[in-house]
Amino acid sequence: MPFWKRYNHYIAIVLLLAIPIFSLSSKARAGEGGALFGGASFSQYVATAGVGGAMGWLSDLFDSSSAKTIEDLQTQIFSLREENTRLIGVLQENNRLRKLVGFKSANPKFSLVPADVISRDVSPFFNVVSVRIQTDEKILPNQPVVSHEGVVGKVYRVNRNYADIMLINDSRSGLDVLTQRTRARAVVRGTGDSTNADVQLDYVTSDSEVRKGDVIVTSGMGGVFPPDLIVGRIKELQPKTNTMFRDAQLTPAVDFSRLKTVYVITGKD
Repeated sequence: MPFWKRYNHYIAIVLLLAIPIFSLSSKARAGEGGALFGGASFSQYVATAGVGGAMGWLSDLFDSSSAKTIEDLQTQIFSLREENTRLIGVLQENNRLRKLVGFKSANPKFSLVPADVISRDVSPFFNVVSVRIQTDEKILPNQPVVSHEGVVGKVYRVNRNYADIMLINDSRSGLDVLTQRTRARAVVRGTGDSTNADVQLDYVTSDSEVRKGDVIVTSGMGGVFPPDLIVGRIKELQPKTNTMFRDAQLTPAVDFSRLKTVYVITGKD
């Protein structure tokens, strides 16, 4: 490798330090001597030309090697970003699978059939997702559907290994529930608003001890859902009045926009 390429960084530093010193000394001499080249001394002219020439030489010196280095670094950065994104996805998937396995282990009394969400209803009035059943076990309408987070909905239609699931925020859905803390009864009803996952909590009596943040669970009434499955938390609650019931709003425990795998409860083991 040529000498100037091997030590180009050191040569550049020496030049960048030497040029300003040379320029200052030439200005000092210009104050003592005569004026040439339009009022500037010859040494000033040389210094100015030297600065321009040195900067041009430095630019040429580093252009080829630095451009290649920068390009290589950019390629490495893009590669690392892609790898980081992939690893984040793997970690999220592993976390989801651990939760699913944990849910099955925590509920050994239920016969659970896994199903993968494959599409969503785009209707602004109904909230339905389509699933593909992972086993050959027979699925029936009205069977409850859950995830590791809580209650999802119930089977609406079945077609061989595929089924439509009506979510609890569908306007046609109704679910008898209890507050986990005080066991006060109420009914969860969907609003049918596809842009808002929150649901209504109806028939909350004015004298019941219910408050914002209370966990709502299934009551087991109606014969569809087993008791004590988590449905959500109370988000908003109307203050007590002289009326018989208070209006309340519930945030479901399940994030419906991120559903990937659900379980159909086909019975008890």
